[in-house]
Amino acid sequence: IPPGSLRSALAYPLPEATYKDEEFVAALESCGLNRLSSSLDREARWDRELSDDDQQCLVFARLPLHKPRWAVIDQALDAGGTGLVL
Repeated sequence: IPPGSLRSALAYPLPEATYKDEEFVAALESCGLNRLSSSLDREARWDRELSDDDQQCLVFARLPLHKPRWAVIDQALDAGGTGLVL
């Protein structure tokens, strides 16, 4: 997760303005991260602030925003896994 706002991390690689506030909130809620909805514009090192589980959920929260035709999951659910390709 790159440093910056949570909104930009969710929207990456597209501009933040691509999505409405409601879409960001719904994406976070879909993965059980609704407590982060009020932090969308806060600049932080999210890789240091979020637990590994929350970081993994954040990756999955991007799916309803980007609506990829395919999502390839490679060891994404393992503790050492790194792969979710959007």
